[in-house]
Amino acid sequence: MLPEPDILADTSQTHPEPNLASSLTSTPAFSPLYQQIKRLILNSLHANEWKPGELIPSEMELAARYRVSQGTVRKAIDELSAENLLLRRQGKGTFVATHAEQHVQFRFLKLAPNSGTRGSEGPAQRNIIECRRTRASADVARALALRTGDTVLQVRRVLSFGGNPIILEDIWLPATPFKGLTAQRLSTYQGPMYALFETEFQVRMVRAEELLGVRVLVVDDVADARETMADVLSKMNARVDTADSGEQCLALVAAADRLGDPYRMVLVDWAMPGTDGIATGTQLAARDLTERPLALLVSAVREMPPDNLAQGHFDGFVTKPVTPGALLQVVADTLGGAKATAADLTETSAENLLQARPGLRVLLAEDNPLNQEVAIDLLQHAGLTVDLAADGLQAVQLAGQYAYDLILMDLQMPNMDGMTATQHIRAMPLHGSTPILAMTANAFEDDRNACLSAGMNDHVAKPVSPAVLYGALLRWLPAQGRMATASLPASATTADSVSSPHDASLRAALAAISELNHEAALRNVLGRPAKLVSLLRRFAQEHANDADTLNALLTAADSQTAQRQVHTLKGLAGTLGLHTLQELALVVEKGVRAGLDVPALAPDMARLGSALATCCQALAQLPDPASLDEQSLHQADTPTQAPLTAEQQAALQTEVAQLQALLASDDLKATHAFEVLKPQLLPLCDPARLNRLARHLDDFAFDLALKDLQTLADELFATAG
Repeated sequence: MLPEPDILADTSQTHPEPNLASSLTSTPAFSPLYQQIKRLILNSLHANEWKPGELIPSEMELAARYRVSQGTVRKAIDELSAENLLLRRQGKGTFVATHAEQHVQFRFLKLAPNSGTRGSEGPAQRNIIECRRTRASADVARALALRTGDTVLQVRRVLSFGGNPIILEDIWLPATPFKGLTAQRLSTYQGPMYALFETEFQVRMVRAEELLGVRVLVVDDVADARETMADVLSKMNARVDTADSGEQCLALVAAADRLGDPYRMVLVDWAMPGTDGIATGTQLAARDLTERPLALLVSAVREMPPDNLAQGHFDGFVTKPVTPGALLQVVADTLGGAKATAADLTETSAENLLQARPGLRVLLAEDNPLNQEVAIDLLQHAGLTVDLAADGLQAVQLAGQYAYDLILMDLQMPNMDGMTATQHIRAMPLHGSTPILAMTANAFEDDRNACLSAGMNDHVAKPVSPAVLYGALLRWLPAQGRMATASLPASATTADSVSSPHDASLRAALAAISELNHEAALRNVLGRPAKLVSLLRRFAQEHANDADTLNALLTAADSQTAQRQVHTLKGLAGTLGLHTLQELALVVEKGVRAGLDVPALAPDMARLGSALATCCQALAQLPDPASLDEQSLHQADTPTQAPLTAEQQAALQTEVAQLQALLASDDLKATHAFEVLKPQLLPLCDPARLNRLARHLDDFAFDLALKDLQTLADELFATAG
């Protein structure tokens, strides 16, 4: 049957046609011509020029209308057909799709059967759980272009295929166009829900978005239990906060509700000192909240007496250890007896949504070069312009100069930590309301709560998952950037986003390393083997001696730097799929935080050092992707490079000059520009020199890269001339 994604999705916000007209007229600059034609056709659909079920003009007529080629129109129509907004009928033409067609069930669901084709499993069976009017929280209001507190409709339903429950949906609608919509009307209507909207409410649904990241609060007095549950939920793309007592739970729930970003779920441990789980649940139920969270009681016992759940007003019970499957099952059983899951918002579609928001500029504060490379790569793939601060002090200086749309802040940095930097930035009039997101590998409750106290809005857990990062960016970034700059965001299509002929051999080499979870690591780099291999080789070169460095710091009683060192190692290991190494680093980090002395830490340090040495030895044997590319080029059937024509030389000289300008201004787009230029330079230059230039760029040593490029250009164009 259909797969079960392991992601908790907050809601689907479904957008009726009237809410889209304004956003669709704001086209990002330099979009491809067919995309512009696609938007013009969409505008006509929104204006009801062609109604559902009607034939639209032919490709030839549309080409004449928009003064473009038929091929351009065809490409635009192909995309609209793939999105189920138009329907091609052989020999008859292209029609405006209606919600009555069977395939419409997949318009907003990113699902496919395990076998067969879409539609082979038959129509979905729909079970409406509730349809209620409520007030829009901040995130729902933002998604629907409403004001916080405006009236909205929440529809909750379970979709089943072949009798098997597959999806639990929360759908949010603006209330005004849907007067008279009730759960009874939804349940009795024979046909797709969106067809009901179309025929009875004259609202045509053309878009639905998934909000990744349910906001969840974990309450447990035992730190290890809190961290374990938080880790499980974070991997399910939840936004997790933690509390160590019932009192702190009640305070956090009230504050989140008041700020318009309420918790959707609260997991409360049963046996806590002071205010125990039952008492916490009772007091939580008595609070006057805009939106009451789903309350689940957690315990190591296998069964919970129903009287206990009723006494604490809990919606369900979860047995420790909490697993994704068990949690999803309990949520579904609580709400409607279904197997809860949600369609995943893929990284590609998230990138597309972010790229549709023009002119966005973010500040990344991160001190570790490898973490910098991973984060910048993901951000630039989403079409964002990125400025880099290597520590908190630089972050404060840059924030004082530029009106960033969002700031990503590492917590543990030299010179000035992330929380201190956030406090300084929050005091600036320019950034009183700028979203600031913590980037941390810690699940410790004191770190999380300190982030909120310092003025941060949210956190992104390390290792950084593209889906989690993009989900957070979609939640907090505005529709368009607030800085009017001459430069546009870097293109999401970089040289290493294209598949390489060496991908298969690199995947095989990665799979052969027993210490590496290569599939998990590939997800963190958007599925690119060459990128992952480059990062792993660099990790082996730069971090092989981390255990010795850590021992020296502990011997010198420099616990603060030692903690930062092992924290960074833990985060990198998680990002790169070295999970055993990540767990050993976590054990040492806990010991350092607890103030253990060197003898007490010695056994854990020995295990960490041994695992690190084994990992680095294996990683160092991975092939160099750059060398493979050079070999391919030199094995081509062109033994000698033909001299450049005057035109070719002028074009190449212009591109080199543009790269020099980017390097001179420390512009991060220089890395992408070099990757585009490198294939043209390889036949003309010594590959070793280009590799050295690439290493300078990887290290963000733009001054050294500029010097090498200048020397190379002088020789190249003097020779060509």
